[in-house]
Amino acid sequence: MRQSAEVVIVGGGVIGCSIAYHLAREKVDVLLLERGQVGREASWASAGILTHGDPSSRKPKQQLAAQSRGMFASLCDELRELTGVDPEYRASGGLRLFLSEDEIFHARKWHERSVGSGIRAEFLEPPDLQQLEPVISSSALAGLHFLDDGSVRNPRWVRALFLGAQKLGARVIEALPVIDFQCKGDRVQAAITPAGRIEGKHFVLAAGAWSNRLGEALGINLPVFPSRGQIVLLESVPRKIERVIHASGRYLVPRSDGKVIVGATVESVGYNKSTSAEGIQELLDWALEVAPGLKDMAFVKCWSGLRPATKRGGPFLGWVEGFDNAIVATAHNRNGILLSAVTGLLIAELISMGKTSIPIDAFALPDSSGIDPAV
Repeated sequence: MRQSAEVVIVGGGVIGCSIAYHLAREKVDVLLLERGQVGREASWASAGILTHGDPSSRKPKQQLAAQSRGMFASLCDELRELTGVDPEYRASGGLRLFLSEDEIFHARKWHERSVGSGIRAEFLEPPDLQQLEPVISSSALAGLHFLDDGSVRNPRWVRALFLGAQKLGARVIEALPVIDFQCKGDRVQAAITPAGRIEGKHFVLAAGAWSNRLGEALGINLPVFPSRGQIVLLESVPRKIERVIHASGRYLVPRSDGKVIVGATVESVGYNKSTSAEGIQELLDWALEVAPGLKDMAFVKCWSGLRPATKRGGPFLGWVEGFDNAIVATAHNRNGILLSAVTGLLIAELISMGKTSIPIDAFALPDSSGIDPAV
C-alpha cells in the first residue's frame, strides 16, 4: 500500500477526530490512521463532562478549557445536521459538593470568582442541595451550582466528529498502526506501517496514551504514560439525577436515557485495561456515600480506559522541536473530551495558517532540560 495526504494524523481518538474534522472543514486533504478502532480507547471510556472549572484562573490550561467549553453547543448542532448523529449535548448544570469545613471557605471564594467572571453560579447550603438533587447525602456541607455546565455522550461525540470528517472528505484507515517514521533532515517524509509507507506534507501525533511510542520512533521524548480510569454504569427509571455531580475528585454523570456514570479511578498500571473488584467497589462506595438515594439503582456494567497522562503539565500542543512538519496533540489526561473542540480548531489553524487564534506556547513539549510548560 502506498498512500499520501497533505496531513497524516496518527491516532483516531477524540483529539485526532476533532483535528481531522476541523481540517476537512477547511478543505485540507486529511488521512487519519488508527491502530485499532476509531474512538474506542480513552475517548470511549470517558464520561463526557463539560465544566467551566475555575474561570478566573490565569493558568493557560483553564483558559483553554473555558474556550473549548463554549464551542460545544454550536459544534454539536453543526455535526448533528451534517451526520445525523446526536452527541446529546446537555447544558443541565453541574454541582460541586464540599464535604468538610475546610472546603467551605474555598467554595465561597470560588463562587465569588466565578460570578465575577460572568459565570452563572450559585452557592448552596445543605437544604438547597437536597432540594436541587434529592439523592444527595445530608452530610454535604455546601455546594456550587454551575448552571451552564453539562455533558456530551462521548461515544456519540467522537462518532459525529469521525463521520463529519469523512463526509467532508477526510480518509480514515483503521487497524493500521504506525511503527516508525522515515525522516530526512528536519522533515518527516513518511509514516511506516505494516502495510507500507504513507507519505505526507504534515504529520500530527495524536495517539493518546500510545504517543510516547511515536516519540521514540522520531527520536524525541514524549513524556506521556497510560493512566487507567475505571467507570461504573448504573440505571434507574425514572431518572434520579439531573446534573453532573462532583465531589472528592469523582463524579456522577446523568445520561438522557436514565443511566448514570460513576467515575473514575486514577491508576498507574501500565497498559492494563481490565477492571478490578477493588476499583469498582471504591467507586460504588463513594457514590452511595455522596448520593445514598442511588442505592436501589441497577448495576449495568463497568469498563476502563487508558488516559494519556503526564507528570510535566499537559496537554502538549504544537510543533515538535527538530522537525518543521511534525505536530503533537496529546497528554490531555482527564480532559480529552472537554479540550477536544478547541484542540481540533487550534491544530487545524496551525497547519492551515501557521498560527493559532489563541496562544499555545505554554503547551509546548518540555525540552531536554526537563523544564515544564507553564500550565
